[in-house]
Amino acid sequence: MTDQENVRLEVTIDPRLVPIIGRSQYSSHPLTIVTRELLQNAIDASKRQGTTKQVAVVIKYPGYGVENGVTITVLDHGDGMTPNIIRDKFFKLGATSKEDDPESVGGFGIAAASILSNDEWAIRTNDRVFTSQDYRNGAFTRNKRFRQGTSVFVRITGRTYFTDVVKAFQMIYYSDVDVKLAILDEHGRKKFYDPHAGFRSLGEPQRLPESTAQCELSILPKVRIGGVEFGYDDTGSDIVRIGGLVQFANRSSNERQTNLIFDIKPDHKPGDLNYELSASREEIRGPISEFVSKQISHHTTNAISSLKAVLEPEKPKDARLTPGKMATGTRLVRFKSFKAEHWSSQGWQEIDVQSVELTETGNLIITSKSGLSWKFEDPTIESAIDRDGQAIEFDLDVNRLAQMLGFGSRSELRSEMRKRKEQKSQNAAIAFFNKNYTCSAEELELHTKIVETWCDILQQIAPMGESFGIGVIKSAYAEAERTNYNGDTFYLINPFSIAEEPDIEGMVARLWLTACHEITHKEAWTHDEKFTILMGRHIADTTKTFFLQQKKWIRMLQ
Repeated sequence: MTDQENVRLEVTIDPRLVPIIGRSQYSSHPLTIVTRELLQNAIDASKRQGTTKQVAVVIKYPGYGVENGVTITVLDHGDGMTPNIIRDKFFKLGATSKEDDPESVGGFGIAAASILSNDEWAIRTNDRVFTSQDYRNGAFTRNKRFRQGTSVFVRITGRTYFTDVVKAFQMIYYSDVDVKLAILDEHGRKKFYDPHAGFRSLGEPQRLPESTAQCELSILPKVRIGGVEFGYDDTGSDIVRIGGLVQFANRSSNERQTNLIFDIKPDHKPGDLNYELSASREEIRGPISEFVSKQISHHTTNAISSLKAVLEPEKPKDARLTPGKMATGTRLVRFKSFKAEHWSSQGWQEIDVQSVELTETGNLIITSKSGLSWKFEDPTIESAIDRDGQAIEFDLDVNRLAQMLGFGSRSELRSEMRKRKEQKSQNAAIAFFNKNYTCSAEELELHTKIVETWCDILQQIAPMGESFGIGVIKSAYAEAERTNYNGDTFYLINPFSIAEEPDIEGMVARLWLTACHEITHKEAWTHDEKFTILMGRHIADTTKTFFLQQKKWIRMLQ
């Protein structure tokens, strides 16, 4: 090429950078993303070919946390990849053949990077084969006789644990597919085989009336995914799908005995700035995210009501409530939460009221026709707390509320609310909730001090106006829990977990940070970036209180 020749402007990328780019796109484990992408591409290829032959998924899982030991192979009988598709779509990051269909998911796009970013992979499609070694060496595809369709093999780079296999299972079992699924051990022997893995095998979900035109909400009780020897009971999961295929799954609660399935119907096309999912398809964006977050929060906070939507549960045998007054937070929060900013712009006319209830504790419970509920604790009803405990603003017609409850005026309603609250507060003991907790006589004294300190810390740092009870929980997995019982919020602490600290100073610091964690769950249920930011703000907002009260809390534990 001479200095006078024109140059074609084309961006290329060094193969060594692909792993960095690919892994930076996703927050989930590589096995989760690779399973999702290979499954969805295989299903789409089979549809284009018009074949009814099943897609096969084979995962080799040598054991817990083995380095680079897990592999996945997905085989389909679809239309395969032509040389043009291999060159212009698969190896061109960001390219896709599905930008015109809002409900199409798969395609190559940036998803190819999730495959290429692993150290070892091999693809056979129609009569061609190419591997990770060929790619790094800049070699051509090779001709090798193969049947119609595509087979993709990927060795997952890094450590893989059973929880990562669980996520991969969710990609398959919560999708509207019918695939052959096999799990192999390190010797290639079958640990588990399901000839019809997919959503239908989990049972019939129930569609909930809260569904909207853009998002259909369904619910399933606890389900068994996988077999008896290689499987698990899935509960408390939130599944987001497009076109019947899972995009991502999170777990809101280990206690909620239901799974929520959100079927999103995007208004925009992939690649649009307003597309409802992020580039990695691990997060919902736009107005629909508010609906999803609200439903997750409602079902997680009201776990028993959520379960009643699909079955009549037995009353928990180990849950014991000791009635009493509700404690009240005293901290003036010096920052606005994301949720509060959103709700401050909404008014009374947007709530289609189904019923209004005045409780014995002097609170108002307002339920909308869509099934959502809010609890109003302040007798002035100028600021309000929703049923999750989140501070929000509503423009309420209090006179209308009074009439609905049979009072002559708003002043009569307020007076009755104050009266009931005063009667409730005459009981000096704070409402106490016991969830599966027992301890020995030797442990009782320290555990009592931990609970008393926990209660004092919460009253110091909980937002002003929030009312709550306290309690204890015994769990191998939970250090604390923010739960709802009969419409009231309870902050439960696991004394066994706190007692593990070697010194009292450590116990106090752990109780404070745990309280900040649980308070944050008023605004964010999933442990995502939003949760991290909000928890950091609560910690910063209460640090001064911690240092001022630290000596007092240490004395309470001595």
